[in-house]
Formats: sequence, C-alpha cells, structure tokens
Amino acid sequence: MAHLLAGDDPGDRPRALARGTFDGLHRGHRALLSALREQARRRDAAACVVLRTDTAPRLLAPDERIEALLSAGVETIYAASEGTAPAHGFAVEVRGACRSPRTPAAVSPPPPATIEVARVTWNGAAITVARIAERLERANFEAAAAMLGRRFTLRGRVIHGRQLGRKLGAPTANLALQLDPPLRGIYAAQVQLTDESEPPWPAMAYLGKRPTLDAAADARLQLEVHLLDFSGDLYGRRLTVEPLARVADEVTLPDLPALRRRIAENVARVRAHFATG
Repeated sequence: MAHLLAGDDPGDRPRALARGTFDGLHRGHRALLSALREQARRRDAAACVVLRTDTAPRLLAPDERIEALLSAGVETIYAASEGTAPAHGFAVEVRGACRSPRTPAAVSPPPPATIEVARVTWNGAAITVARIAERLERANFEAAAAMLGRRFTLRGRVIHGRQLGRKLGAPTANLALQLDPPLRGIYAAQVQLTDESEPPWPAMAYLGKRPTLDAAADARLQLEVHLLDFSGDLYGRRLTVEPLARVADEVTLPDLPALRRRIAENVARVRAHFATG
C-alpha cells in the first residue's frame, strides 16, 4: 500500500500522478515533473508523486530527494511499499476526484487518463540512473553532470569516528551516509561547509570500507574527508562534498605504517591536482 510521505493530503481533489524512484532527480525526471505540473495546472489537480522506496538510492539521499521533489512543485509524495509500485514508465496519470462523503454513491469518477512523456536523451540514449552511475564509477564527473543537470555531490552530517585519521597523519571528518553511491577510492574533492557564502574547501575524499582497518565482509561504507590545511571543529556540521577526480584506487595494505605512507602519497596527489587544476 502507498502511504502519505510528505506534502499535503489532496483530499478529494483530482490528482496528477507520476511514479518512480526519482533517484538523483536527473534531467529526465525533471522533464517528467514539468509535465506533471502542467497536467495538474490544466486540470486543477494536485501534483502527486508515488515514490518507490523498495530500492536503495545511489545518487540522492532519501531526505534530499523529498526536499528536491517538493522544491520542484510536487504537492504530495506517497511512499509505495515493496511490490506495490510498477516499474516506472515516463508518464503522468490523471485521476478524477476521489470519493468523499459528499459524493453520491451512484456517481463514479472518470477513468484515469495517461499522458506519455518523451524520454530525455544524452549522447543518443535515454538518461537513466544506471547510465549516470556507470559514469560515476569511471569518475567521469562531467558526463554525470551533463545527465544530472547539476554537479554530483554527497551530503552528510559529521559524526564521531575512531579518530584514526589524526594518528595516521590526515585527520578526517566522517560523514553519515544515507545512500550507496557508485564511487570507491580516493578523490580530489571540494567541500562546502555549512556557510554557503564561503568558497568550497579543497579536500581529499575517501569512499570505501577501509579493508586495511576492517576486514569484515559486511563492513559499512565510509565517507571520510580530509580538508587540506584546515583547523577547526566540524562535528555536527552538514557538509557537501563534490568529487572532482579520482587520484587512487582503494587497496588493502599489510599494516598501519604502510597505510600511513599511502595516505601521505594520496594527500600529495590531491595537492598536485589542485596545483595544476
């Protein structure tokens, strides 16, 4: 069953519905939402989204996805439990007013109308979450941005970690992740601190499961960022991390001294990226 997740209950108003995961809210999704708003306007209906929640997000965290949908003009968001939402096509379904206590039992709403929406393409193929994820896996951030319509970023609040980074020569901020991004390795990145009026901070970002420190097969994915030449307290702050280039792959090392040397090498690679970029 679908249940109200966010926004206003439309009551007995007609509803224009779009279904999907809306992961990443890429250019194709935004075209669908534009059609949704237009159909809602024409028919004096509520613009609604039925959001599939049975797949783990890869491009946009759940809270960011809801925020982005509401900012894009969606009035009501329903969450569909596993198996209740069909594989989404790009279409808007318009339904008549729902029955209310004032509606005579003999009066039935008109049958739903479906309006197909053309897929948005890039380089000759439809934009999909899978295509964007594949480009991100290859660290092709320009192609991913072209399909997303924005730069790919990761956001999270800084939480307390094991504080091993400081002992290894590179103190890191550990960010709580709400998604499984298609990135692994060490990246040159820029980090936007809470105050968006400030320029972003150059950083080294790590995404992985720390195989040298935690060999468990079910180890949790970590996002750690080392802000170059930064001093200050970041705990509790919400950071936005934009990966710019992959500088090294994740490797398993024999011991902590080897890991310390590897981290120093990666910091040097990141500094070289910013020096030449």
